[in-house]
Amino acid sequence: MKEILLALSLFLLTFSQALDAQHCIPTVIVFTSQDQVDNFSSNYPGCTTIDGSVGITGGEIYNLNGLSQLTAIGGDVLINADSLSDISGLAGLTTIGGSLTMNMGTLSSTVNFYNLVSIGGYLDFSVSYHDALNFPNLQSVGNSVWLNSSPSNYDFHSLTSIGGALGLSRGDNFGYTADFSSLASVDGHVTINGFFENFDMFSTLQAVGGSLGISVVTAQTLTGFSALQSIQGVLSITGNSEITSITAFQNLTFTGGLNILNNEELAHVSGFPSLQTIQNHLNISGNGILQTITGFESLTELGSLNIENNTFLTDISGLDHPIDIAIDIHIGSNPFLGNCGIDPVCEQVFLDNPLIVVNSNGLGCNTIAQ
Repeated sequence: MKEILLALSLFLLTFSQALDAQHCIPTVIVFTSQDQVDNFSSNYPGCTTIDGSVGITGGEIYNLNGLSQLTAIGGDVLINADSLSDISGLAGLTTIGGSLTMNMGTLSSTVNFYNLVSIGGYLDFSVSYHDALNFPNLQSVGNSVWLNSSPSNYDFHSLTSIGGALGLSRGDNFGYTADFSSLASVDGHVTINGFFENFDMFSTLQAVGGSLGISVVTAQTLTGFSALQSIQGVLSITGNSEITSITAFQNLTFTGGLNILNNEELAHVSGFPSLQTIQNHLNISGNGILQTITGFESLTELGSLNIENNTFLTDISGLDHPIDIAIDIHIGSNPFLGNCGIDPVCEQVFLDNPLIVVNSNGLGCNTIAQ
């Protein structure tokens, strides 16, 4: 019996020591020099999990190889080091309980987080230049994802949900590939700007809990988003100098609002054949060569309608069917538009809605009476 108790005691002691060896730093550690990084394994032998947060900063850290034994960090990871060129020492991480923030200059190697499965907080990545950004096994991010960089490749093909917002910004026009092929939902806003040629990378996205903004992109035909059904906020397609047509939203049925503004080369608005409800406003304005508005054949509910300052607009027949408009209508400063007697306008005139303004259009659409 004594031998059994002794053996059990030795087992428990060994097990306890093993647990103690695996976990370290309950609150925070900040690395400010390469020596601190290099000496981590000797200062914390056997430590694979930092329970607290990790900070990496200063101008004398060049790589993180000394942290390669780590598999989990319970708190935040903040990297703010312009001299850092290689972060492959973090490739063994499987979970980050808090947020991952990386603000660096130029990386000489590909960013590979092959083993990372979850980030509890947000992911904020801002790097001047790097080859590729690979998170192939990342499945969930509890808060927002902000990617402000220009990699040759974005690999997030296992990511299914983002608990906050998603922001993508590219600063150059070099070729790239992007894969968000499992992403089904973003709970917050989605903002996309910069040198993006298409949006096929979002072919599985079904729902956006906030707004979706696409601005200053280099795509000529706005494609992608083929599975997107609802946007709770406003869909804004604004300030794009090269977009000529919109075909991206074939299955969208609901949006909180729709702005199509100041797109210099957009000649035709179409591509919304399934859209049934725009809860607030539809605003199509300032599109310099826009000629026709079609492709809203399923639209039945709309908060308000604003069509103005589209110099060459001649045809708005895509809205010529019964649409319940809740508030107001403004059609103005479209000098080539000679027919604005579409069904919802006539209906609101019949109902004597005082919030209808029709002016400064072409002959036949200059006043409500016309």
